[in-house]
Amino acid sequence: KNNRIVEIILSSVSSKDLMIGKILGSTITGVAQMGIWLSPVIVLISTTWFALPKEFTLSLNGLQVFYYLINYFLGLLTYLSLFATIGAIFDNDQDAQSGIWPITLLIMIPFFIALSLTNNPDNQLALIASIVPFSSIIVMPARFTLIDVPLWQFLLSIALDIAVLFVIFPLAGKIYKIGILLTGKKPTWKEVFQWLKTSN
Repeated sequence: KNNRIVEIILSSVSSKDLMIGKILGSTITGVAQMGIWLSPVIVLISTTWFALPKEFTLSLNGLQVFYYLINYFLGLLTYLSLFATIGAIFDNDQDAQSGIWPITLLIMIPFFIALSLTNNPDNQLALIASIVPFSSIIVMPARFTLIDVPLWQFLLSIALDIAVLFVIFPLAGKIYKIGILLTGKKPTWKEVFQWLKTSN
């Protein structure tokens, strides 16, 4: 946006396609990278070719690894769409800092809740945080490594995360469509909320 290259790109693709392409490209790359990092774990739990020393225990199974990758995929989609939206609003990194802090809180608060699970992984706050959108992306993986989580809680957290994506993407698309071409003026939050009232 700073060097106006985005204006050239938007002459060939729509703002919606550009936003979705950037988000999906980054998400797929991130999941592929995580899959590579997890490949030693996948080999250990799926074959008997290698054996861990007795002092090491690995309590993960293939279903948990699969869930982790799905959860990571949904998490990247959610947060990258939020960051792409904020990035489209502001002209430079300095101005964008004022819009990033709410998203940072959405990451930091669940992170600290996940850290607290080592003392009491089955408390009510952990249960709620592992199911509700945004926090479930971070808390649920930490929780299932400590206790047995019922299947319905896994399914409910995934369903809610997907439902949130169906809300975020249309709203992000409206803001991105207007904000990505807006330069020279820092918009107020009132103006940003007015963008949401525009039709696609």
